[in-house]
Amino acid sequence: RAQSLGQKPEFYNTLSNTCTTNLVRHMEKVYRVERVEDWRVVFPGYADSLAWELGLVDFDGTLEEARERLRARLVSVMADPALWSRAIRGGEKP
Repeated sequence: RAQSLGQKPEFYNTLSNTCTTNLVRHMEKVYRVERVEDWRVVFPGYADSLAWELGLVDFDGTLEEARERLRARLVSVMADPALWSRAIRGGEKP
């Protein structure tokens, strides 16, 4: 799909074509779930709670603990530009 955007561009739409809506549509295909109709798809700041409820977050603990762990990981990776570069390309994790 990403390669086809060069030939047939798509335009951002606040309600129907955002980073979050695209991720949700891909997730529906990968996990073979029915169409996700939830207000959190439109408000990306809440998408993590939707993913948590759908069982897509692999973490033993609460949602708040998972959020804090991610914050700590991001801070450590962002402090080292070389580590950040490897991390965003799917390489080693801090």
